This record gives sequence, structure tokens and C-alpha cells, in this order.
Amino acid sequence: MACVCTGKISLSMLVAAGGLALLLLVSASACRQQGTEPAGAGGSEQAWRLLERSQEAWAQVRFRGRRDFVVYEGGREVRRYTQEVTAARGCRRYLTVSPDSEKGTLTVRGSQTQWNYYPQQKRVIVSPCEGPSACVAEQREGLRMTRQAGARVVLEEEQTVAGRPCYTIGVYDGRGAIRARYALDKVTHFRLRRDDYDEQRQLVSSLIYQSIEYDVPTPESLFTFEVPPGVEVVKAPVQKECGSLAEAERLVGFQAFLPAYMPPGYRLQEAESGVTEVGGCKILWLEYWDGINVISLFELPVKARGSAEKYPNAAVWTNRTHCFILLGVLEPGELEKIRASTLTQPSARRP
Repeated sequence: MACVCTGKISLSMLVAAGGLALLLLVSASACRQQGTEPAGAGGSEQAWRLLERSQEAWAQVRFRGRRDFVVYEGGREVRRYTQEVTAARGCRRYLTVSPDSEKGTLTVRGSQTQWNYYPQQKRVIVSPCEGPSACVAEQREGLRMTRQAGARVVLEEEQTVAGRPCYTIGVYDGRGAIRARYALDKVTHFRLRRDDYDEQRQLVSSLIYQSIEYDVPTPESLFTFEVPPGVEVVKAPVQKECGSLAEAERLVGFQAFLPAYMPPGYRLQEAESGVTEVGGCKILWLEYWDGINVISLFELPVKARGSAEKYPNAAVWTNRTHCFILLGVLEPGELEKIRASTLTQPSARRP
């Protein structure tokens, strides 16, 4: 893969890494089979309690496992990551073992700091992170908001994942369309599988543990990181997350120009749109995410292009109205497709 990025550690990445419920519970999707809640099924208090316990398990369970994260586009698998995961006391260590283009990529999440190491690009991105109690509190708030919005959860047929008997819970919106489906270990309540669906009732992504061992030795050294010699260290930029693209646009004073093309499986995370500032220039920060990797697209008025010089090792280009700064790890040829899709639009409007 060609690296054009420093990258960003954000809620999206924490969701992918830690299996948080918030983003999945509020995402729109459709049912795995018919797109509607099973006839006669209603909201289950037991299912809500199990989801709450799974949030607590995220911070409490100590384990070592291997998982696949599969990304789909139009119902077709477009990307698969396999990771070895070690966890204890809310800390995490993720080692990517496939595909070969990302083999050796490592995320280490300690109690206060997260490191993302890209060995093929010889780069480490360092970012502060919240402790486990704050993450659990955020998950609980997400669950509360999901319930308040009229979502219903249903206990469905039990399944076996990674050799462990699991509760299966479907999360449905007020229209009866499923948003997500979870498999929770019946003993530990840890989330061993998660499936998400889009508005076309097609599978968007699946996270599946292939194996897991609980209560394994987890020395503190696993959750710290020593920078190897010759590796560039990059501190994640400071961002004000606005909660919506419209609010971010209001703060920067111009409208986003969304590329007509992004690699298959990457979707704009509008709720994580933000603003950063360089030399007094406010810059719009857009994030595209495939469930594991993040592409950050910064935009500013073309007349302020000089501020782009503050982003070394980034891809920078302009169209008639905007200057673009792209940070991300991309397959060869993908950067040019993204760039070209911003040059063919007649104005700064969403495609």
C-alpha cells in the first residue's frame, strides 16, 4: 500500500479496535433476511441488560483472541483484515496479520495513550485516549440514546462463535429494520460477533472472533510501545468534533466538497466531522472509515492553500474552489481516483 497519511485516532478507530456499541447502534441498516423485525417479537428487557453487560465486559474481560473484520460493498466482500487481539483492564493490543499489504500494523491502546504503528511506512501515530471507565460511560450513553430513539432489541436464536455458546441479539429501529446483530458469550458477555447492514438490506461489515482464550497472562508491557529506530513519530492533530457535517461547515464558513469516489467500503462518518486550525486558518476535517482504517480529508478555501504546508507527507491538490489534504493508507491508484473525482464536479456540492 502507498502511504499518504499521518492519520487520526478517533471514535471511529476506537469503535473498530475496541468493539464499542455506540456507532453501530445509531447506524442505519436493514435486516439480514426480510428487513423487518420478526412477527410478534418485541423489545426485550433481558436483551437490553445483556447489551449493558457486554459494555462492561469490554473493560473487564482479559483475553487473547484472533478475529476477522470483513468489509462489504453492494453485498460483495471487498476487504478482510485478520488481527490478533490481547486485552486486559480496558487496554488493547491489535496486531494485523493479513492482508500482506498491512501485515505487522500494530495498535497499542494503553490507559492514556494510543499508538498506531505502520511498519511498512515506518511511522507511528501517537494520540491521547480515554480510560476504560470513560469509554464504558460513552457506550452507556449511546445505548440510552438508541433506546430513547425508539430502537427495539430482540433475543434471537442462540449461536456458537469461536467455540463459545452465545446469545444472539438483534437491534431494530422504529420501522422494524435491523441495525445490527450481536453474538454475546453466554458466560462472559463479551461480544464475539457483530454484523451491520445498510439501507439496501445488504451486509456492510462483520467482525467475527475465530478463537478466544480468557484469563490469559497479560503483562503491562504488552500495552506500552517503544518506537523502533528510524521510525517517524507523528502526533495526531487537534480536532474539535462538531457532531454533524452541517455544524462543521458553519464553523469553517464554507461548504464541504465531497469526492465522488472513495475506495469500496469506505463511508463518510458525518457525525465525526470536525474542524482543526493551522496558522489562524480553520480547516474542515472529514473522516471516511471502512471499520478498521481511516482516511482523513481536510478541506480549506483554495486561497488559503499555504496552510497545507503544515501537513508533511500528505497528498495535496486543488480544484476551482477548494484545497484538499488527504491523509490515509491507500492501495496504488486509489489516490488518483479520489483526486480526479474532485476535479470533475461542477461546483462544491455533494455528489
